Amino acid sequence: MSGEDIGTIDPEFKNKFVEIVKKNIRPKRYKVNYIAEIEDYDTEKGIDIIKAALSKVKVLGVEVLYLGAPHYKLSAEDIDYHSAVSKIKKAEEILRKEITQGFVELKKIESESQ
Repeated sequence: MSGEDIGTIDPEFKNKFVEIVKKNIRPKRYKVNYIAEIEDYDTEKGIDIIKAALSKVKVLGVEVLYLGAPHYKLSAEDIDYHSAVSKIKKAEEILRKEITQGFVELKKIESESQ
């Protein structure tokens, strides 16, 4: 029996089925987490420089969690693992560009899929 032999599907049933599927099935999401060590040696404006840089990172859709100086957790989520990592890499570029009198180091920690 081929797919063509099963006959037609009742349009009302089909619409209800599609509605239920759209409501309940979600694409898999990937979350990547990195620990960023960020230091700026400007004694007058260092903290303001770091805050401004982290604000730019948040615009990318990267979650920033303060862990205690100088450590921050950076998390990005997307339906594609590589897209999530790409957000982190863009965040790293921004941080390195903005933190000119210090250093930025990122270390990957666990990744999650949902």
